[in-house]
Amino acid sequence: MSLQSLPVDQIFPELCSLLKQQTRLVLQAEPGAGKSTRLPLLLVKEGENLSGQFSPNNQIIILEPRRVAARQIAHYLAKQLNEKVGQTIGLAMRGENHTSSQTVLTVVTDGVLVKMLQQDPELSGIGLVIFDEFHERSLSSDLALALSMDCQQLNENLALLIMSATIDIKNISEQLDASVISAAGRQFPIEYRYVPSELIPTADNIVSAIKTALAETHSSILVFLPGMADIKRVSSYIASHLPNNTEVHSLFGGLSIDQQVKAIEPAPKGKRKIVLATNIAQTSLTIDGIDVVIDSGQEKVNVYQPRINADTLISQAISKSSAAQRAGRAGRLRPGVCYRLGSEEHWGRKPTFDVAEIERSDLSQLLLEITLWGSQFDDLFWASKPEISALKAAEKKLVALQYLERSQTEVKKLGHEASTENAQSKLITTTLSTQYQSFGSDIRLTRLLSYAKQMGPVFIQTGCYLSAWLDVGLNDSQIRIPENISDMLSVNPAKPDKMPTRVAKQYRKIATKLSIETVKR
Repeated sequence: MSLQSLPVDQIFPELCSLLKQQTRLVLQAEPGAGKSTRLPLLLVKEGENLSGQFSPNNQIIILEPRRVAARQIAHYLAKQLNEKVGQTIGLAMRGENHTSSQTVLTVVTDGVLVKMLQQDPELSGIGLVIFDEFHERSLSSDLALALSMDCQQLNENLALLIMSATIDIKNISEQLDASVISAAGRQFPIEYRYVPSELIPTADNIVSAIKTALAETHSSILVFLPGMADIKRVSSYIASHLPNNTEVHSLFGGLSIDQQVKAIEPAPKGKRKIVLATNIAQTSLTIDGIDVVIDSGQEKVNVYQPRINADTLISQAISKSSAAQRAGRAGRLRPGVCYRLGSEEHWGRKPTFDVAEIERSDLSQLLLEITLWGSQFDDLFWASKPEISALKAAEKKLVALQYLERSQTEVKKLGHEASTENAQSKLITTTLSTQYQSFGSDIRLTRLLSYAKQMGPVFIQTGCYLSAWLDVGLNDSQIRIPENISDMLSVNPAKPDKMPTRVAKQYRKIATKLSIETVKR
């Protein structure tokens, strides 16, 4: 196994030494250090922890918060070993599991790691869990870390490694009582150019910046935009302004795997490419041929709205740490240029770090997972905590949806008008909570399926069909949910061959779990 030396090689001996003595470490690695692409291979080849050499019986799990990055990293690592994914290097995401008896290292998404922990609280056979790009702080990543730290009480040899380039290292290391290792990056120089723009850049502002970059540079271009609608709007605006040798690709979470792969592969010889992306391309991904970044300085995030008791997708300014990550995409392989929409002074006023998802999102599903774990929120580790009101709202929703209920002892003790104050310790899970674990859907769709199952066979088929449309449609830009529910039901739900392929696949999956017969293709 011939591996190119990168900056992480220099700190690897120290890291190995600490892994044989400690179970919590923090690695601050600047862009280009090789933390995601080189370090895992070193660990597979030479790494060991308190249980000895890493092997199929003492495995490594790497958590990647984004599916496209998880897939790219797994395939890259396997290629370096002249193998296919599923041999030494595994990959596990929702709906996919490519592992075998010879797998030593598996790249997983955060939801998969949470499920692994819920099914096996000891993480038997796992020696090291690596949290890559931890600065992204998704709800599932925070939960996975909290459960993993609790798991260490049962699996004393389990080591946890937190990795990031831009997280507040001092704060997280003190909270975890963990040693810190730093690795220099291998980043080429980046020239920053500030482009006049509205305070919130418009599509016209973005198109103008793209035309400027096309005229002033000769490389492919990565453009960061807030969301899918913005990408489609800019794509339509720029179409008539492109030279013949330039292609445009989109990159966001709802695309098919083939479309995502096409977006990140090198442009054909003699051509340039423009990749219009959300912050899915902000970390872990290296897109060959990209030396130019155009940053709108905006992103879309979910924010909990108490009035409607649900999350709403809003646009907001990015942080300085996110801006640094985005700019870094331009200097991975050679010197690059980063065009920023707005003045340098405006960019200097951005917040230093992102607000973690746990501080701004609906916590219902998080709280349910904690309750199923058999714990309470305050008993677990959290890098930052939400407002108490957010936890109480989540608790109230879970009771309303019948995932949690008061024990009869508590009902008698507190009376029918009992306040929800300090109620978390007085609530127990219901049968619906068990169904949630079995169905694999979110809490609202699980409630829909459970109710349909109670109502009888016809309702079950319809419930599965509705659930499949909603689940796939809300996560796949290629599936448009019909405006009228009657249009959804115009197809016989017992015949998946009449549905869009991805809806049919999800329908069969849900129907199988509920033991419903479907007509085969």
